[in-house]
Amino acid sequence: MKIKLYTIIAILVTFFSYSQANKPISRMIFLDSLDTETSQGEHLYSRIIKNYFSDRTSYEFTEYYKSGNIKSTGITKNKDYLEIDGTYITYFENGKKESISNYKNKKTTGKSFNYYDTGNIQSEIEYLENEDEFAVNYKVLQAWNKENQQVIFDGNGKFESFENEHYIVNGIIANGLREGKWEGYNKSNTIKFIENYAKGKLISGITTDSNGIEIPYTLLFEKAKPEKGLKHFYDYVRYNFVRPNETEWQNTSGKIHLKFTIEKNATVNNIAIIKGINEKLDQEAIRTIQTYNKWLPGYSRGLPVRVQYRIPITLPSNK
Repeated sequence: MKIKLYTIIAILVTFFSYSQANKPISRMIFLDSLDTETSQGEHLYSRIIKNYFSDRTSYEFTEYYKSGNIKSTGITKNKDYLEIDGTYITYFENGKKESISNYKNKKTTGKSFNYYDTGNIQSEIEYLENEDEFAVNYKVLQAWNKENQQVIFDGNGKFESFENEHYIVNGIIANGLREGKWEGYNKSNTIKFIENYAKGKLISGITTDSNGIEIPYTLLFEKAKPEKGLKHFYDYVRYNFVRPNETEWQNTSGKIHLKFTIEKNATVNNIAIIKGINEKLDQEAIRTIQTYNKWLPGYSRGLPVRVQYRIPITLPSNK
């Protein structure tokens, strides 16, 4: 059945992509675990961007698991990478709905609904307007356990849930916010942590890693960053990007969009072009990023983590 379903998807893509005198309309891409474009068969999931080859302010997209089952659907402002705007729906691979949320200005906003893979509702959450991306920005309004028993009533009760698909956390919710002592562990049960909250704000936390070492922290997440700041990084890119000597490349302008991963040891890896200008300039952009190696790693609950960056490199015309 899964093979047949995936065949149907391929047929639909062909229909979407070639009509009106064989002019391409939509595009299907295959992506790996790092959201990098790859070949069919090596992919983890695929994405269809409707009307990709036309100029629009937004594009409908649908993603599929490798099995062919639907993974997510929504609208993106950028056709080359997801900049979700409006309603975004995700699905478990068994076909059950996983979440319904809304995005505005690259942030989740308003009410969001999460579900168990059985189809039962898990939680109703309200996201708040907040300029600080690491500050408390949501309230838990209602929640249910796996047995479909309600455990949070109008923002109050004891809550246990998955967090970012990696951790299971539990503690008290008061007026929609975390309060007092919270405990958690990762799915493999090799990392545990204890945290203290006041009105949703993290006061302190201690992670115990797989070797039994305790690591204190006061921030849930710290993004990887250049040692000397983002300005130093962008200045480096600006002054070290070398155009080919040919006149045609000297006068070329535009933006090269690329992404890369800062590993746990602060090295740069997995540099990939999202949307380029041409092969020579794209390769120079990759070389420039590779040669900048003065990064500080990202941290999650005191432990180093991989962090992905997505940036544009703007090339002004030399005319």
